[in-house]
Amino acid sequence: EYEVGAGINLSSKLVKGGGYPVKLPFIDVSEIGAGGGSLVSVDSSRRITVGPQSAGASPGPICYGRGGKHPTLTDTLVALGYINPHAIAGGAIVLDTEQAMRILERDIAAPLGMTLHEMAFGVLMLACATMTRAVKAVSTYRGRDPRDFLLVAFGGNGPVVAAEVARALQMRRVLIPPAPGVFSAVGLLFSDMENQLVRTVLGLPDSATTARMAAVFAEMEREASASIAAGGASPAKVLIERAADLRYRGQAYELSVELQPGAPDFKQLCDGFHAEHERTYGYRSEAEPVELVNLKVVARVPLAATAPSAVSIAQDVETHASRDVYYGPTCGIRSTLVGGRSLLADGPIEGPLIIEEVDATCVIPPACSASLDAFGNIDIEVHPSP
Repeated sequence: EYEVGAGINLSSKLVKGGGYPVKLPFIDVSEIGAGGGSLVSVDSSRRITVGPQSAGASPGPICYGRGGKHPTLTDTLVALGYINPHAIAGGAIVLDTEQAMRILERDIAAPLGMTLHEMAFGVLMLACATMTRAVKAVSTYRGRDPRDFLLVAFGGNGPVVAAEVARALQMRRVLIPPAPGVFSAVGLLFSDMENQLVRTVLGLPDSATTARMAAVFAEMEREASASIAAGGASPAKVLIERAADLRYRGQAYELSVELQPGAPDFKQLCDGFHAEHERTYGYRSEAEPVELVNLKVVARVPLAATAPSAVSIAQDVETHASRDVYYGPTCGIRSTLVGGRSLLADGPIEGPLIIEEVDATCVIPPACSASLDAFGNIDIEVHPSP
C-alpha cells in the first residue's frame, strides 16, 4: 500500500501522511527530511530542529557561497571537520567555511550556550536519529531485526553518517559502493530488464481456485515474456518468477509468498504463508482459512555486469592529508587521515579515517575499521561505542 500527494511523515512509516492510497506495486521508499540541505534552527523553547525544510540545490548550504543564509546539516558537517572545509567535488566547489561558521555560531551555538563543536555534534546526532527511523520503517516495524543485515549507504552525504546510523541500530557492517554519489544512475545502467504483472484472484483453497491460478499464471507469463522480448531481449534468456499475496480471511493486509516452478500447489502456498506470517508478526493460526488475493509474475533478463570497481577509478582522490575532526564528547578532536579509496588497497585500516571522492565523502569514525572488498566497496566494521 502506498500514498501519493502526502507530506513527509517523520514519526513512523505506519502513520500515513494524509495522501491518496494506491493499491498497486511500488518501489518501497521510506523518505525522511534529514539530507545535507536540511535547515538547522532553534525555536523559542531552545530546541534544535533539523529539517524537514531544506535549502534545496539553490541557494543550498551557506558554505557553498551561493547566497544561502540559513544553516544546514552540511554546514555543521563542515564545522565538525567531516567534510573538507576548503573544497568538494574534486575542487570544483570551493567552500566559504568562514561565513558558515560565523552564522552557525551566531544563530545556533550562542543561543544554546554551547560551543560550535558541541552544537554541531548534537545536530549530527539528531539527524542520525531521524535516519534510524527510516531504517526501522523497513526493518523493525516489519518484524525484521536490523542487526541481521548490513547497511548500504550512498549519495553524497550518506557515507558521512552511515557508521553512526549503523551504531545506533547495533548493526555491525556498512557497505559503501563505488561512485556512491551517482549510485542511483549507475544502478539504472546495471539493472536487469524486468517486467512485473499483477492480477487479482480472490479465492479459498479448493480445486477451482487452484485451476484458475494455473490458467492465470500461464497467461501472465506469456504476456510478461512477450513484453520483455519486444524490448530486444532473447526469449531464451527470460527468467520467470512467481508469487502470490495471501491473508487470513478477514484481514485487510496481505503477505507475499514465492511459488516454486511447476503446477501451483495451494497447500504449499498456505504453508509458506503461515511461516511468513509468523516471521513477520510473531504468530500463526493454521485453524484460520487462508485467502488468495493476488498473483504476481516477474519476467527478468539478467544483464552482463561489468566490474563495478572500474566505475570508481576516476572518482578516487589521490591526495593524502590529515585534518582535525570532532567525534563527540567521548573521543573529542582527533587528527584524521584523509585520502581516496586507494588508502585501503593494502588491507583494513582502523578509524578514524575519511575517504574523499569526487562525488561523496565517507567517514570511518573511531571504533570502526574499513577495508575494500573484491568489487571496490568500502566495507566498514562497526564496533561498540568507544
